[in-house]
Amino acid sequence: MSVIIYCIEDINELIYIGYTTKSLNIILNKHKRKRKPCSSSILDLNNCSIYKLEECNKKYARSRKYYWIYESYNNKLKCVNIKSMIIKNNILI
Repeated sequence: MSVIIYCIEDINELIYIGYTTKSLNIILNKHKRKRKPCSSSILDLNNCSIYKLEECNKKYARSRKYYWIYESYNNKLKCVNIKSMIIKNNILI
């Protein structure tokens, strides 16, 4: 099964990276309606865009998501979910 690794970027240049099997429009609307705490809630979700970073096999989705989060950090982008990646995986940057 194919998975989309996506990025949501808001007007303040904050980004959130995730993955899904659904369409990007559906995912963006889910983030806007989310009731549970999520890193994406930091973004201005009413002034943002969502785009595909890559497609991959489902078994590689998490590692590819972490790759893109780490790359965003290396490129000095403001990724709002880098802390959750570090905590979940015991990574020191």
